[in-house]
Amino acid sequence: MVASLLCLALSLELVPTDDVWVYSHASDQVADPFLRVWGSNGESITGTTDDTPASWSLLSFDLSKLSSRAKLKSAKLVLYQTAKPTFSYEDSVIAPVEVRPVKSGFKEKDWSIADAEDYRPESADNAVYGTAAVKPTGDDQPVRVEVDLMHGKRDFSLALSKAMQGDKRLGLALSSRIEIGASRKTYKFYCRAAEEKLRPRLVLDWEG
Repeated sequence: MVASLLCLALSLELVPTDDVWVYSHASDQVADPFLRVWGSNGESITGTTDDTPASWSLLSFDLSKLSSRAKLKSAKLVLYQTAKPTFSYEDSVIAPVEVRPVKSGFKEKDWSIADAEDYRPESADNAVYGTAAVKPTGDDQPVRVEVDLMHGKRDFSLALSKAMQGDKRLGLALSSRIEIGASRKTYKFYCRAAEEKLRPRLVLDWEG
């Protein structure tokens, strides 16, 4: 859902045009309604052919409806974790979900794991727009997660500006150091193939 004109509405919500679960055993990228994220050996990002690879996910947003005239005031990525997660809140505080920069250009309909190295996010601690811990509710409802993108170690506003000056596409990567282990601790977020109310959203607010 996108606001029609920036001059009339100073808040915009963008749903990904493409999203991908980066893992060698991932199923159909178009129909699968979930994005999965976990780490390995204390790392958020690893090689996809490692013995115990991490898993990350990619989201691509079309910025062509945006105007660069107004100043960005806030930005957040809204996700929905599936009900009854396999991890505790304490696990998530220690290893939160991370939003990292990644180049755009990937397409879910023709994605291959061979493409993963071309869209591998930076693994450095300072290559993060924002993080968020997920607090399970214990009921049967998905958990809403909001990641503030404006106070991380990497400048999201600058990245957005560069994307607007380029191909008007923004790539984001979801990652985490959470260890999958025997109890299968993973983040499992609904993707754009899910029902509308559960899809990821990039929410941008602008100063008038």
